Amino acid sequence: MSLKHSSIFLILITFAIGCANPFSPSGGPKDVTPPEMDLSLSTPNEQTNFKEREIQLEFNEWIQLDNAYGQLVVSPPLEFRPEIKARGKTLIFRFDEREVLLDSVTYTINFGSAVKDNTEGNNVKDLRFVFSTGPEIDSLEFGGTVIDAFSSEPVQEIPVLLFPPGPDSVVFHEKPFYYCTTDKNGSFRFFNLREGQYRICLLYT
Repeated sequence: MSLKHSSIFLILITFAIGCANPFSPSGGPKDVTPPEMDLSLSTPNEQTNFKEREIQLEFNEWIQLDNAYGQLVVSPPLEFRPEIKARGKTLIFRFDEREVLLDSVTYTINFGSAVKDNTEGNNVKDLRFVFSTGPEIDSLEFGGTVIDAFSSEPVQEIPVLLFPPGPDSVVFHEKPFYYCTTDKNGSFRFFNLREGQYRICLLYT
């Protein structure tokens, strides 16, 4: 599979392969608006030649985290587990001190819906932070839909992995270069891919 265009769509049919919350006063209309990021106070997104060890995302209200590590997806994957915490209105992402980022690679940190407000639990959807350790941001996209061959139903919440080209055994001996999961409709999409060839693998049993 070679990525040489700005967007590629593929349909795949497969088979078997610690803070307390502040008190919320009663009365008035219910808050249904998720927290909004304050770009002026946050670590700038889509940076090139990135060398920071900590990323801070500032919001317009107090936040809390919901299953942050369960929803976190970093592509390419990190060697060591980062630190993620909420402090007031700030989401803090800190790389492990042993982590060595790849040279001239675009990284995508996807927090999913892990960030929500402290009062009504409104989640920020598809929160992503992108940076490049080189001089440019990779911009290719690749997506598709996974359908169960027997039931013809979409397959939800399964990992979709992209590996560098190589023998079939590469999926057993190498870490995936890119990783995402299907949504409730069985759809998935990779963002900020580097041009090249990849081997795709679905973890579906």
